[in-house]
Amino acid sequence: MITTHRKHLEQRCQQRGYNLADVMPCVVSQDGDQWTIDVEHPAYPHKQPGTPDKPPSTTKKIGSWAKAVARWVKAGRPNRTDEEVARLVAICKRCKHYSPKGACRACGCNISNGAWAVTNKARMETEQCPKNKWT
Repeated sequence: MITTHRKHLEQRCQQRGYNLADVMPCVVSQDGDQWTIDVEHPAYPHKQPGTPDKPPSTTKKIGSWAKAVARWVKAGRPNRTDEEVARLVAICKRCKHYSPKGACRACGCNISNGAWAVTNKARMETEQCPKNKWT
């Protein structure tokens, strides 16, 4: 059970492709706009299988990038070869988390065939896929 504001449930429904009327059976009680929700109820708007993750926030992306660069620098800035980067990018492009803008929706990092490692996670030899599709 969770207690939340009605607008938050409406937003969750919209994000996940549900209609509020369809999920009302999971609402246990209402006190004005504060609703108690049974998240185990079958009508709760769970994430639908195959739906890509919401991209990380800008703050989270910056933090992820900074940690990646720190690991890479500490290891002596090792780079992958062009062939290895192309293989990894091909794996990423087949993934549901890959954005057509060239970024991973799971971690927010840029993924490309670019030569400059500091802006390309696939180029940094110290980095791996957050979904374990490559190391």
